[in-house]
Amino acid sequence: MHNLTVTQVLYARRILHDLLSYSHELEGLETTTGPMELMCTAAELAPVIAVLEAHKLVEAVNDRCRITQEGLDFAQDEEKLDTLFPVAGNPLRPLPGELRYGGRPFLPAENPPTPWGWESYEKHVTTAWQKLLSRGDQSNEAIFQRFLERNPCLLPEPYSCFARGAHIIGSAVYSQPVLPAYRGKRPDFMWLAFDSGAVFALLIDIEAPSKRWHTQTGVPKAEFIQAREQLTDWRAWFEQPENLIAFQKLYRIEPRLLEGRQFSVKYALVYGRRSEATKDPMVARKRGVGQRPDEVFMTYDRLEPMHRTRACATIALDSEQPSTRFRVVSIPPTFELSPTLAYHLESWAGLEDAMKNCRLLGDERREFLIFRAQYWRDWAREPEDAALRWFERTYYE
Repeated sequence: MHNLTVTQVLYARRILHDLLSYSHELEGLETTTGPMELMCTAAELAPVIAVLEAHKLVEAVNDRCRITQEGLDFAQDEEKLDTLFPVAGNPLRPLPGELRYGGRPFLPAENPPTPWGWESYEKHVTTAWQKLLSRGDQSNEAIFQRFLERNPCLLPEPYSCFARGAHIIGSAVYSQPVLPAYRGKRPDFMWLAFDSGAVFALLIDIEAPSKRWHTQTGVPKAEFIQAREQLTDWRAWFEQPENLIAFQKLYRIEPRLLEGRQFSVKYALVYGRRSEATKDPMVARKRGVGQRPDEVFMTYDRLEPMHRTRACATIALDSEQPSTRFRVVSIPPTFELSPTLAYHLESWAGLEDAMKNCRLLGDERREFLIFRAQYWRDWAREPEDAALRWFERTYYE
C-alpha cells in the first residue's frame, strides 16, 4: 500500500488521469507531467511520484513522470484506482494549487448555480443569428453591432483567424475601442490576447451585410475598397511608436506580459454575405487577392459561436473616466467569474447592471454572480503574501 495523505492521493489520481488523457490524445506514452501542470512544488510531488513508481505505474523523469503501460491499464480501471487510492467524496475536486492564483489562496463557491451549458447556448445563438441575417435590416449595421455585443462568442478572435493568441486578456472584448489621438473611424470590436511568443490586438471592422464585394463585371466596389483602406489607416497608426506606447498604457497591458514577447496587431473585416461573394467563381477567387498576412476578410455567414470565448463580457472605455475605467456593455448567460478575472473587475464599472440586464440569466445565477463579484474584488485588493508567490518565484524570476 502507501502512506500518502488525502491530498497526496488526489495528486496521484490526477497524475494518472491526466497522463491517460494525454496518451489518448497524443497516441503515445512519452508525454510527461509534473509540478507546473499540477500547480505545486517539486518537493510536494516527489513522494507521490515515488509511490506511483514503486507500483510501476509511472517512470520518474527528474521531477516529472511518464506513464507506463501498466499505469495506462490501471488508470482505466476505476475499481483498482479506488482500491489503491481511495478518496471520500469527489476524486476530481480541486487540488490545493487550483485554489491559488498567483500564489494566493481563494475560497471556491459552494454549489454555485450553473451558467447556461455550452450546447444550449450555442444552439440558441446560432438560431437567433440566422434569423437576424434572414429577417433583419441588412443595411442597418447598428443592429448587428448590438447583437454581437450581447453575444461576443460570434466574433472572429485571434486563435481562430491566425492560430495565435490562445489566451484572451481580461475575458472581454472591447466595443468601439478608442485609439488614442486617432481621429478616424474606430474599430467596431477589439480582442487583446497572448501566447508564449506575442501579445496580440485584433481589430475588427464590421460593415453592413447588404454591402456588395464587386460590381457585375468583377471590379471591387468602392465601399469594399474603402473598408480595406480603413484597415490600412489603423495599421499606419500603430506603426508610430508613440501611438503604440499610448495604446498599451490605455489598455493596461502589463510590461511583464510583454517581457520576451512581441506586440502584434491583426485585422479582421466582416463584410457582406456569402451568397453574393461566391456567386461568380472568378470573382470569388479574386476576393482574397491582396489580402495581407496580418488581416482576414470574411462574410457574416462565416461567423459562428466559438467555445473559446463563450464566457467573455463586452466592455468599452468609460466616457466619464476614459483613462482609468471600463464600462461593461453586456455579459452573455454563459459568463463566469474566476481569479484570472478578479484583477480586472476593479476597473470595470457597471458589471452588476449588465448582470441585471442579461435577459437570459436566471434569477438564482444572477444573484450569485452579483454576490460573488464583490468577493473577487475584495480578494484582489488584499495584499499578496510573498511566502506564497511560488508561481512567480519559479517561473518569472
